Amino acid sequence: MSRRGLGGLYSRFRRVVGEEGLAEALARAVWYASVRVASKLRRVEWAHLQPQEELLAKLFAEREFTLIILDACRYDYFREVYRQYLDGYLRPVRSPASCTGRWLRTVFVVFGDWLSDVKLFSAHPRINSKGIAVRGFSVRDYFRGQIIDVWDWGWDWELGTVHPDTVVKAVLDEGLGDRNIIWFMQPHLPYIGETKLLVPKEVIKGKMAGRFLTRMLRTGRISRQYLTQAYRDNLALALKAVKKLLAQVGELRGRWVVTSDHGELLGEHGVTLHPSYLDLPEQRIVPWLELKAPPT
Repeated sequence: MSRRGLGGLYSRFRRVVGEEGLAEALARAVWYASVRVASKLRRVEWAHLQPQEELLAKLFAEREFTLIILDACRYDYFREVYRQYLDGYLRPVRSPASCTGRWLRTVFVVFGDWLSDVKLFSAHPRINSKGIAVRGFSVRDYFRGQIIDVWDWGWDWELGTVHPDTVVKAVLDEGLGDRNIIWFMQPHLPYIGETKLLVPKEVIKGKMAGRFLTRMLRTGRISRQYLTQAYRDNLALALKAVKKLLAQVGELRGRWVVTSDHGELLGEHGVTLHPSYLDLPEQRIVPWLELKAPPT
């Protein structure tokens, strides 16, 4: 680990000592070491899968395609429910990253020049036409296509996200091109489906959602069962929106694919969301669904 990384760990250790005491800080340190070991050992669960980049390369080379990205979508949960909404051929693939930032750096740096004629409908603020950089990286530096900033006008501050129906409306109002990417925020937290798990505004603005959710689990304010059901219902909400979009579009031109940038941890190893320092299979295994046209 680099000196900078060690410095960050020491700073967090001191913060926990100050906020929750030495015993809690030591327990967290032991937990952190164990989950890092688990992350290394469990690589065998995803290392053999086909890299998502290989499939993206073939898709991006085609004259017509639509790529639908469901942010933070795990393969196992997707496999359980997708047949209720969509029809197609599903396989698990290996995402190149365990979080959105690294996925964007990998995919758009490599394929950005291939995508100059692509329309990208973005519910995610990190993917924006304004050149806004996050941690020194701006998608606009690599992606020359058209970005429709759905997040800019469609963000719901009460929900803390962009509702998937807002993305569908944006696509239908703007119209698809020959080559498209549609980025939904769901099933990423906050969970706004039938079983809700919202996040306070100050937590969203402070980018502390992972710490907030993990503390909720650890203190018993929510159960693991409730957390997983909220995630499952949020995924269902996204799939319903995709189904609605397909019904409105009608004939599917070119290949249509549903995939994700990364997965999500729902309490495994005491972790939630998708921290960039881990590469657990729940983060790295994502769905790749080749859609069939809906029945007419």
